[in-house]
Amino acid sequence: MSKFDRRLLGTWKSDRRKTFLHYKPLKHFTPERFRKFRALFGQMIIHWERGKFTITLKEMTDTTAYQIIARDDRSVVIQFHDDLFDGESIKQIHFEGDDYYWIALDGGHLCEWFRRVRS
Repeated sequence: MSKFDRRLLGTWKSDRRKTFLHYKPLKHFTPERFRKFRALFGQMIIHWERGKFTITLKEMTDTTAYQIIARDDRSVVIQFHDDLFDGESIKQIHFEGDDYYWIALDGGHLCEWFRRVRS
């Protein structure tokens, strides 16, 4: 399998508006808790290169190697070492046109959208 997919290459930014367009907060979310949760999105920037991606969030930057393990016309599946959980992770990235992709979070309860900011 190829080490990169041209659709990923470039710089992408979390899109808060699109992420929460159809989101229904959990029942235990108070309005203030939901506001704080929503504020976490829209800041992350991911720069994809061949075989590695770099995440920038506020003052923190982290670079991680990845490999593509599957792909089709609308998505790509990557495997990478997740330092947060100290193990291997697999994520499916779903493309919507050339300028957006989304990934499922929290078992699919929320889909975080990213928009291309630079090729």
